[in-house]
Amino acid sequence: MLTFYQLWFRLGAWLWPGWAAKQAFSIFITPQVRSRKPLPTIFERAETLNWVESGHHCNGWRWNASGKRKVLILHGFSSSARNFAHLVGSLVEKDVQVIAFDAPAHGDSEGKQIHSLRYRKFIQEIRQEWGPFDGYIAHSFGGLSLSLALEEQPPRPSDRVVLIAPATETRSALKQLQSTLQLSNRIMALIGEAIERRSGKSTDWFSVNRVVKNLSNPIFWIHDRNDDITPYADIKPTQELAPDHVRFMITEGLGHRRIYREATVCQKIVDFLTSTDITP
Repeated sequence: MLTFYQLWFRLGAWLWPGWAAKQAFSIFITPQVRSRKPLPTIFERAETLNWVESGHHCNGWRWNASGKRKVLILHGFSSSARNFAHLVGSLVEKDVQVIAFDAPAHGDSEGKQIHSLRYRKFIQEIRQEWGPFDGYIAHSFGGLSLSLALEEQPPRPSDRVVLIAPATETRSALKQLQSTLQLSNRIMALIGEAIERRSGKSTDWFSVNRVVKNLSNPIFWIHDRNDDITPYADIKPTQELAPDHVRFMITEGLGHRRIYREATVCQKIVDFLTSTDITP
């Protein structure tokens, strides 16, 4: 099937470049896999939440509604809240109220496509309905979307933010799309123009590195040197800037998905969100 797409886009770039760019971007914002494995046992203890975003019903869960602190968990692209059950349990044990949703087009929620501005809007709506939150855990695409949402909201410098392998630079994700589908530079240029036309922003604006400079929240940024989805090299601008409010934990050999399941990483996350000391 991939070979078919590559040949199809090669032909489209020659005959119908505008159409080919539109179709490639549509693939870019469409989760190809939907996580619908059985809900972990801890979900049986949750209060179910529902939200309608752009006409699509989205499912969420809340644990420990009387907890002293409140944390929102945000999953990545083609993922689901169910993948973070281990962190839910650890936080509840520390008397934290936890809320997690399947974003539009993911898990048990409706919809077929999502981009970072739609996810940002969804996060803002969840915050208005069930927030404010004292802390956030965001993985991959959820990290980029959360960063954009925090940039838009009134500053709450005490809110703690955990970014796990965030989709740091959208241009890197587009390069991966180009490599996978073997898209021409002309098609990529047209995709960039379409993004700017629809959002009013260039591709480089969709950048965690850009956003964190504008935030004052304590941020715990966790990334693996061998991440093959969100490249480690992308985080270097913030590492070199070394802002006081950002602390890094760099792992090796955990990749993009094992990183948020590893026991030491999870303990560091819980400690950061629940202790009086903001240093990871």
